[in-house]
Amino acid sequence: LALLAAAAEPVLDPLWMPIAAGMALLALASLLRPIEPAPGEKFTLAGAVTFFAALTLPAPYAVVAMSTAALTAKAMQRASVVSTTVNVAKVAGAVGAASLVAGIARETSLAAVVVSGTVYVGVTLFSVGTMVAASQGTRAVRPFLAREWLPTVALAGLGGVGAILWS
Repeated sequence: LALLAAAAEPVLDPLWMPIAAGMALLALASLLRPIEPAPGEKFTLAGAVTFFAALTLPAPYAVVAMSTAALTAKAMQRASVVSTTVNVAKVAGAVGAASLVAGIARETSLAAVVVSGTVYVGVTLFSVGTMVAASQGTRAVRPFLAREWLPTVALAGLGGVGAILWS
């Protein structure tokens, strides 16, 4: 999905580089924040920043910036190779999918944001659900989805509102 989105928008303008770098730093900072809203909770502003980047940056910049932020965060946290691979692939796939849908719409309308958000949330939850199934068994997937779908949708909504205001 990431490669397809990047190929769909091959024209690169170097003026986007500082904005992409800034969004990557914002995502990295939120991924590395020392305080969780509640112990063990994975609710993170990085999801909102990532979806915002998928809607506002050209696809290649969005995919590279957000994947780099995820990779850097996992490297700094000394995460396992499996966790790092899954997280970076999840981010690249979700950003690529949302960018692809937004690129097809060629606008940041409410309809494009909703469809892109649905794709983003679907790819995100499918990716992590697959990892949960592989590591903890298929019985753990349903409780995971029941717990994580609303925060994921809320963060995509936050990023979507930001993108609409940005446009």
